[in-house]
Amino acid sequence: MIVEDQDGVRLELTGYLGRAATVVAFFYTRCANPNKCSLTITKLADLQRRLAEPGTLECQLAAISYDPGYDRPARLTAYGRARGLRFDDTTRMFRAVEGHERMRAWFGLRVGYNGSIVNQHGIELYLVEPGPQISKTWARIPWAVEEVS
Repeated sequence: MIVEDQDGVRLELTGYLGRAATVVAFFYTRCANPNKCSLTITKLADLQRRLAEPGTLECQLAAISYDPGYDRPARLTAYGRARGLRFDDTTRMFRAVEGHERMRAWFGLRVGYNGSIVNQHGIELYLVEPGPQISKTWARIPWAVEEVS
């Protein structure tokens, strides 16, 4: 699974996930429901600030688009920044450029498509341990920053 980040850097997703525990959120920039994707990325930015505090979970963050054909690097950057994300080597937004279907299957994503357009999706957040392996899932219901950190 090859992904491209908000800066246009391409890498193997499993390589990024294998570096450290990673909180992975799914979203897409055309999402019309403000209580799903926009809120998810805003909460991820809140989590980023919380993780900077001593005594919290040490991990990296990844936000991965459900809509890799549309969510190009410039869109990822603008969307993340508008919701408070600060990008660095441990906080990145991605779109799949190869292996999107494999990634959907590996995470067990709850997303449907009409052609290439997302027509339904859940709220999905994962804690992935190096390996990589999924150790915790928050799905179908909103998650709280305190639950993750």
